[in-house]
Amino acid sequence: MRILAVVIAMLGAPAVAQDLPSVDAALADFDGTEVSASGRIYIIRQPGTASLQVGEQSYLSSFALDRETLEAVAECTGDNPTCTADVSAEIRMVEDRVHLLIFDVRNLRQE
Repeated sequence: MRILAVVIAMLGAPAVAQDLPSVDAALADFDGTEVSASGRIYIIRQPGTASLQVGEQSYLSSFALDRETLEAVAECTGDNPTCTADVSAEIRMVEDRVHLLIFDVRNLRQE
């Protein structure tokens, strides 16, 4: 009886695995999703390239902002980021990495 139960369990397992999406398909579902986040925001290396640190995770970011906001964010440079902000962004999957296109920055503060 135990052998029959094991065989039935084994036969059922592949059907479940076949219903799962591929990694590429799952990542593609995230591409274009709009999200909000709060964290440290800072320019790295060159203007227009930034990082948003949310908790322990950092995301490479770029901006689609008006000039005034972009100039304010440009003040957030250096190795020790001191600016925090609330942002709205679009997830872009770039070479299997999450990249954020930040299109709104609110409550920008230098600490």
